[in-house]
Amino acid sequence: MTLPTVLILISICCFAAYNIFVFTKFGIPENLSSTYYDAEKLHRHLGLLFPLLMLTLCFTLFPSWQLLENSMPSLVQRFNWMIYSAVGSILMMAIATNYRKSLIHTVIHYAAAIYTAVAVICWILIADYTLFYVPLIVAFLISLAGVLTRTFVSRFSFWLELATIYTIQFSFFIFSIR
Repeated sequence: MTLPTVLILISICCFAAYNIFVFTKFGIPENLSSTYYDAEKLHRHLGLLFPLLMLTLCFTLFPSWQLLENSMPSLVQRFNWMIYSAVGSILMMAIATNYRKSLIHTVIHYAAAIYTAVAVICWILIADYTLFYVPLIVAFLISLAGVLTRTFVSRFSFWLELATIYTIQFSFFIFSIR
């Protein structure tokens, strides 16, 4: 198993563990970022789990992508700025956790979340269209979970964030095992 694959699997496991923790403690949150506030209510410093999770995602996805980039065709490499900036946007969400109390944090936080989703989908469709099935499968499974829990509409932001991050992770994973 290569280093990028190991880093991506660490990322997937950390994200899944965090979501299991959130589901068991708080149910389905309003959005992923609101888990910061939910955890703070439970225990004063427990809210730090959210930025730590986001930092873990960044520090596992950035190096893995850097290692994978060298094995990609030059055409695909031209669009890698989208992935770098999408992962960088996840970093912005980690830094702007206090988005409910500050207008600047709100703008940064929501802009980063929207940009991440758009950049990932665009990168997959433009740079490597052979992975078009990844966002479709992830979106289907996440939507199914939302429908089965009857929270798809009321918690749409959360399901969209989950689908975006899992799409990044699974796309990277497929690249790492090719």
